[in-house]
Amino acid sequence: MNTITMQLNADELILQALREDITSEDITTNAVMPEKKLGRVELICKQDGVIAGLDVFARVFSLLDPATEITFFCKDGDEVKNGQKMAVLTGDIRILLSGERVALNYLQRMSGIATYTKSIAKLLEGTKTKLLDTRKTTPNMRVFEKYAVKVGGGYNHRYNLSDGVLLKDNHIGAAGSVTKAVQMAKEYAPFVRKIEIEVENLDMVKEAVEAGADIIMLDNMTPEDMTKAIEIIDGRAETECSGNVTRENVDRLTKEDKYMEAIEKIDFEKVGKRMKKLRKEQRISQDQVAKDLGATISFVSNIENNYTKINLRVLLYYAQMCHVSVDYLLSAGNPRMIKADNISTLDEDILRVLQNYNKTEKERILKMLKIGKDLDPDANV
Repeated sequence: MNTITMQLNADELILQALREDITSEDITTNAVMPEKKLGRVELICKQDGVIAGLDVFARVFSLLDPATEITFFCKDGDEVKNGQKMAVLTGDIRILLSGERVALNYLQRMSGIATYTKSIAKLLEGTKTKLLDTRKTTPNMRVFEKYAVKVGGGYNHRYNLSDGVLLKDNHIGAAGSVTKAVQMAKEYAPFVRKIEIEVENLDMVKEAVEAGADIIMLDNMTPEDMTKAIEIIDGRAETECSGNVTRENVDRLTKEDKYMEAIEKIDFEKVGKRMKKLRKEQRISQDQVAKDLGATISFVSNIENNYTKINLRVLLYYAQMCHVSVDYLLSAGNPRMIKADNISTLDEDILRVLQNYNKTEKERILKMLKIGKDLDPDANV
């Protein structure tokens, strides 16, 4: 931890923790060690993990006695193993005994946060997604816990209420609407501050974008709704997601991110033209595509003209709509029609003809076939 941060922000908190633990005296230590005597203790790791808070650990003892000497054999951010010797402390035995619990409390708490953070950060490696913390910290532990997040490979969100604008549901309710809340924040906050707003549904997303929010936080949305929200935002604001994000499910939030990075080298201008051509062959309008995707016509047009990057959901939709493989859309190097092993040549001819009909026409044809089959069950319709 930075020396200035330690002295200005952490020292007083550490002293409060020591005063909480020693309200008058350490009765037990004073009973067995009435006078100063030098001693030596070792700091041994008891569980595999990421170590964080070594400077805070040392500061506990130096505040009690600046003469205490500590030698470390690891540093914050290192992955340590059970049984590993991490440090040696030499000093007044009374200081070592009285400060032990508070020092270990900080070290264990901070290392636990760093270890868990690291386990999630590893899942995000190779993506553009960043892991952020929150203000939901333990009282009087924020400076320590947010530092531990950074040690574990995460990033700090705003530190406190003075640090940035974040309009949540109650702020929106007090202002009257998403638009009004954003407008009022823009008028009040310094122009160098970004305006972030928390939204819960797609209607709020649209309103937040139109109001000019700089950052839009998608709160407790399903992965499907988050994908739609990102399409609506279309790069006009930074996005965050929050709520129910754990080590067990974080991978679902990065699948599309990983996919997009893997196909960055594809010629999307050709892909867009191919998608447009296939859509027209199916006699399907951009308006229908927009309705199916829950997007705008301009979004569909931008996709087909390579003004907006294609996401996985849109790519799969076009492949299904046009009866082609995703590989064909991306490269046109594979067979255009998706074939099943049991489809005959006649079946292929029928499918090829059906491609030229729109959805409504196909439904009529299917209805006619079913009626014919019902009238003559033995007919080979």
